[in-house]
Amino acid sequence: MSGKEALTPIRFGTDGWRAVIAQDFTFANLERVAQAYADYLIQQSTSQNPEAITQPLLKQLVEAGQISEVEAETSMFRNVVQKAAGEMTSKENLPPSLIIVGYDRRFLSEQFAERAAEILAGNGLRIALFDEAVPTPVVSWAVKLNGAAGGIVITASHNPADFNGFKIKAPWGGSASPEITSTVESLLDAQSPRRQSIATPDGREMLKAAIASYRAQIASYIDLERLKHARMNVIVDPMHGVGGRWVESFLQGGTLQTETIRAERDPLFGGVNPE
Repeated sequence: MSGKEALTPIRFGTDGWRAVIAQDFTFANLERVAQAYADYLIQQSTSQNPEAITQPLLKQLVEAGQISEVEAETSMFRNVVQKAAGEMTSKENLPPSLIIVGYDRRFLSEQFAERAAEILAGNGLRIALFDEAVPTPVVSWAVKLNGAAGGIVITASHNPADFNGFKIKAPWGGSASPEITSTVESLLDAQSPRRQSIATPDGREMLKAAIASYRAQIASYIDLERLKHARMNVIVDPMHGVGGRWVESFLQGGTLQTETIRAERDPLFGGVNPE
């Protein structure tokens, strides 16, 4: 059997590619998917795809005080910036695309995330890799907050413990559309994976700031002070997942008594499905 015939078929589902660890979800298959995603990102960074750099340019204009955040969301400003992006005629004129990489607490998730980041780095992309497991919405928030071209989350969500997965986040922070994932699938094995060590990844301070910003955003939607001073006992059960003590940390500092059970990491989720 030739190498081509032996390749595992990879298909993205409703939210990412998921498979059983060491059966189909292997480092070799992960590298194939990461390389295909890198090829997709490189395609998107050309002048024929100006939308890929519109959001980062809008973010720069907001930070420079040239337009407001409200203006950045209007179609008029987006069209103007997208037109300017289209006039950048060569890929060499563009900065390396920023990709946010995160992971959950499943078996080998941090190692899979690092390998995916190494493949993206090997393709000249700028990587910001979390140094701790974080909830998937934090990765989405970091993508949007930093005007990244996209993101990866190594997670299988509610699948059984023997699964892991590869989720793609679009520039707006949400899940990649079927159009994006079908394009990534079409690029599988177009090139051999290119890998580069990221012993000292960039972006750690950026990601710490993103976590703080995410927490502040959550707090802006909830009357935490009222909750903290409620006279009741609350038990939080994250089921050994990546939520850990996040809820407890939000509710500390008042009369509310909060106890978190099953907060420690357990890739087997205590023997139950994580849902």
